[in-house]
Amino acid sequence: AMGDFTVAAKLSENVSKSDGQVYECSYTQKVSPAMQVGTSLTKAAKKDSVGLAFGCIYKMDKETTVKGKVDANGIVSCSYKQVISPITTMTLAATVDTGKLTESSKHKVGFALNVTP
Repeated sequence: AMGDFTVAAKLSENVSKSDGQVYECSYTQKVSPAMQVGTSLTKAAKKDSVGLAFGCIYKMDKETTVKGKVDANGIVSCSYKQVISPITTMTLAATVDTGKLTESSKHKVGFALNVTP
């Protein structure tokens, strides 16, 4: 880890799954005070497929954050988080499967309102 970027690698094993060992690597970089980008790579030792994802976080101002992510399976995710008051935060989020645009059951939309006293 340096001041503006982080690289991490991990080997994990889940004995209850047939995947066995999973290799993971991630890289994040602070491009500016308002923006961070990152990528992650995942590979199960017993599978040929490799998982890859790219993401970005953009802080529009001190109360508003926008996030976006796309992975190798064509799943696009985005979220919008807004601080409404010192005790209230609202989050809107959506996930779209770009490989199955005509199947509405594959897409997700969410809304969260957090109130903390």
